[in-house]
Amino acid sequence: MDKRNRASHTASIPPAAIASQATFAGGLAIIHVARRSLVPHLPPSVALPRDDSPAYPCVLAFGTQSDGTTFFGGLAMPLGIRYHELMVAVPFVLWNGAAGEYLFITGMICDLGPAVWIGNVYYGFRKRFARMSGGGERFTVDEESHQPGFQAVLRPPGKTAGSTLNRIRAAVALPVLGCRSDGMFVQSRFDWDFREAAVEAASLSLTVGEHFRELPLGAHSACHDAYRVDRMRWRLSWPTAAPSR
Repeated sequence: MDKRNRASHTASIPPAAIASQATFAGGLAIIHVARRSLVPHLPPSVALPRDDSPAYPCVLAFGTQSDGTTFFGGLAMPLGIRYHELMVAVPFVLWNGAAGEYLFITGMICDLGPAVWIGNVYYGFRKRFARMSGGGERFTVDEESHQPGFQAVLRPPGKTAGSTLNRIRAAVALPVLGCRSDGMFVQSRFDWDFREAAVEAASLSLTVGEHFRELPLGAHSACHDAYRVDRMRWRLSWPTAAPSR
């Protein structure tokens, strides 16, 4: 178990480009999703790398964002907001023949209205509002339709999670690609700083409802290597138009 990760860190966002910052506590994992289920969630111009494997690794993050702060010209303006958030992202995708690889956000859920609006209008993060709860080892998303939604339980692992954290960090270091409702693709950057974070390997028990559109697993329950993190700094840059080929 790795309780404190102090690996070297190089900020990926110049100070003047930082849009927002929060302190994250929750779960991080890589979930393997069937390719045939994942492809319909991608725009036609976004493609998975060619591979013969039937499943593709996606990044799953869920938990609480606190100490919310916005930035203007590098000047921090603390807002003190706190909310729950869930993200599903597909790493190393190709877009429209452009050079390089991207992290594509297939969906996010949040229980703070302004964060949903900003994430959609400016970033194309496909956010939606839902009732969420979490803390400790359990995190849930409640659907208005009363259909089974999402439930994640983090428990002590039976083994170490190996290189999973390094794979997550490599994925979120990619340029983040979002698709706005007007069809425009925009690019932003994450900066997940683990230097002051407590990181514990965990076993993730995941139950996903059949109609939970952010994670096309259907009704499912399984155990996955994951991490419980606390006090991870999560930064996001201002979006810009994604460069085309």
